[in-house]
Amino acid sequence: MNHPDGSKIPMGGETEMSSSPKFQVKALGAQKQLPGCSALDKENISTEVLDRLCKGECFNPSDERKNISRIEVIRIRPQVYEGEPINALIEDPWKTFSVNLPKRAVRLNL
Repeated sequence: MNHPDGSKIPMGGETEMSSSPKFQVKALGAQKQLPGCSALDKENISTEVLDRLCKGECFNPSDERKNISRIEVIRIRPQVYEGEPINALIEDPWKTFSVNLPKRAVRLNL
Protein backbone atom coordinates (compact mmCIF):
# COMPACT_ATOMS: atom_id res chain seq x y z
CA MET A 1 0.00 0.00 0.00
CA ASN A 2 1.24 3.48 -0.80
CA HIS A 3 0.63 5.88 2.12
CA PRO A 4 -0.16 9.56 1.35
CA ASP A 5 3.08 10.56 3.13
CA GLY A 6 5.05 8.60 0.51
CA SER A 7 5.90 5.59 2.65
CA LYS A 8 5.10 2.07 1.48
CA ILE A 9 3.29 -0.35 3.78
CA PRO A 10 3.96 -4.04 2.98
CA MET A 11 1.18 -6.60 2.71
CA GLY A 12 0.03 -7.48 6.23
CA GLY A 13 1.31 -4.17 7.63
CA GLU A 14 -0.84 -1.81 9.69
CA THR A 15 -1.37 1.93 9.43
CA GLU A 16 -4.01 4.58 10.11
CA MET A 17 -5.19 6.90 7.35
CA SER A 18 -7.89 9.52 6.91
CA SER A 19 -8.06 9.08 3.12
CA SER A 20 -8.62 6.11 0.82
CA PRO A 21 -5.53 3.91 0.39
CA LYS A 22 -3.70 3.38 -2.90
CA PHE A 23 -2.50 -0.13 -3.65
CA GLN A 24 0.10 -1.45 -6.06
CA VAL A 25 -0.04 -5.09 -7.17
CA LYS A 26 2.90 -6.87 -8.80
CA ALA A 27 2.26 -10.35 -10.14
CA LEU A 28 4.46 -12.91 -11.87
CA GLY A 29 3.12 -15.89 -13.77
CA ALA A 30 3.89 -19.30 -12.32
CA GLN A 31 7.10 -20.97 -13.44
CA LYS A 32 6.56 -23.59 -16.11
CA GLN A 33 7.31 -27.10 -14.94
CA LEU A 34 10.05 -29.18 -16.56
CA PRO A 35 9.46 -32.93 -16.84
CA GLY A 36 11.11 -35.29 -14.37
CA CYS A 37 13.41 -34.36 -11.51
CA SER A 38 16.35 -31.96 -11.41
CA ALA A 39 19.96 -33.11 -11.29
CA LEU A 40 20.11 -31.88 -7.68
CA ASP A 41 17.20 -34.16 -6.72
CA LYS A 42 18.91 -37.10 -8.40
CA GLU A 43 22.19 -36.36 -6.59
CA ASN A 44 20.54 -36.35 -3.16
CA ILE A 45 17.90 -39.07 -3.53
CA SER A 46 18.20 -42.43 -5.23
CA THR A 47 16.20 -43.14 -8.39
CA GLU A 48 14.29 -45.88 -6.56
CA VAL A 49 13.19 -43.50 -3.79
CA LEU A 50 12.22 -40.79 -6.31
CA ASP A 51 10.13 -43.31 -8.24
CA ARG A 52 8.45 -44.54 -5.06
CA LEU A 53 7.75 -41.07 -3.61
CA CYS A 54 6.77 -39.09 -6.69
CA LYS A 55 6.82 -41.46 -9.66
CA GLY A 56 9.81 -39.55 -11.08
CA GLU A 57 8.01 -36.17 -11.21
CA CYS A 58 9.49 -33.58 -8.84
CA PHE A 59 9.13 -29.83 -8.41
CA ASN A 60 11.37 -28.89 -11.33
CA PRO A 61 10.65 -25.29 -12.40
CA SER A 62 12.06 -23.76 -15.57
CA ASP A 63 13.13 -20.13 -16.03
CA GLU A 64 10.09 -19.60 -18.27
CA ARG A 65 6.84 -18.29 -16.75
CA LYS A 66 3.19 -18.75 -17.65
CA ASN A 67 1.23 -15.72 -18.90
CA ILE A 68 -1.20 -13.84 -16.67
CA SER A 69 -4.61 -13.16 -18.25
CA ARG A 70 -6.29 -11.50 -15.25
CA ILE A 71 -5.78 -10.39 -11.67
CA GLU A 72 -8.45 -10.99 -9.04
CA VAL A 73 -8.39 -8.76 -5.94
CA ILE A 74 -9.87 -10.07 -2.70
CA ARG A 75 -11.10 -7.51 -0.16
CA ILE A 76 -11.28 -8.31 3.54
CA ARG A 77 -13.08 -5.62 5.52
CA PRO A 78 -12.20 -5.08 9.21
CA GLN A 79 -14.45 -6.40 11.96
CA VAL A 80 -16.80 -3.78 13.41
CA TYR A 81 -17.15 -5.65 16.71
CA GLU A 82 -15.27 -8.48 18.40
CA GLY A 83 -16.63 -11.86 17.37
CA GLU A 84 -18.19 -10.57 14.13
CA PRO A 85 -18.28 -13.47 11.64
CA ILE A 86 -15.32 -13.23 9.26
CA ASN A 87 -16.91 -14.97 6.25
CA ALA A 88 -19.29 -12.07 5.62
CA LEU A 89 -16.33 -9.66 5.53
CA ILE A 90 -14.46 -11.46 2.73
CA GLU A 91 -15.27 -10.46 -0.84
CA ASP A 92 -13.66 -13.03 -3.17
CA PRO A 93 -13.19 -11.70 -5.75
CA TRP A 94 -13.88 -8.04 -4.99
CA LYS A 95 -12.64 -6.84 -8.39
CA THR A 96 -11.30 -8.58 -11.46
CA PHE A 97 -8.90 -6.91 -13.89
CA SER A 98 -8.37 -8.42 -17.33
CA VAL A 99 -4.92 -8.19 -18.88
CA ASN A 100 -5.47 -7.21 -22.54
CA LEU A 101 -2.29 -8.81 -23.84
CA PRO A 102 -1.35 -11.73 -21.58
CA LYS A 103 2.06 -11.11 -19.98
CA ARG A 104 4.49 -12.97 -17.74
CA ALA A 105 4.60 -10.03 -15.28
CA VAL A 106 1.95 -7.43 -14.48
CA ARG A 107 1.91 -4.27 -12.34
CA LEU A 108 -1.44 -2.73 -11.38
CA ASN A 109 -2.23 0.43 -9.40
CA LEU A 110 -5.54 0.62 -7.53
